Amino acid sequence: MAIVKYTLKEAKKLKSETNWDEFRKMTDEEIHQAALSDPDVPPLTEYQLSRMQPFVFLRIKYRL
Repeated sequence: MAIVKYTLKEAKKLKSETNWDEFRKMTDEEIHQAALSDPDVPPLTEYQLSRMQPFVFLRIKYRL
């Protein structure tokens, strides 16, 4: 699959391919199993989870 880049304006015009009605019918367990079965995004390991740290976004303004 090729990587396609979009501008924000183009991305906002794209139609969602998510079937939200089907998603809303799924139980939490079904959603969890679907996520685990996705080969593109393997679940994080316990080690990876233990190394995570909160991220704080700071806006820095430079004056010249």
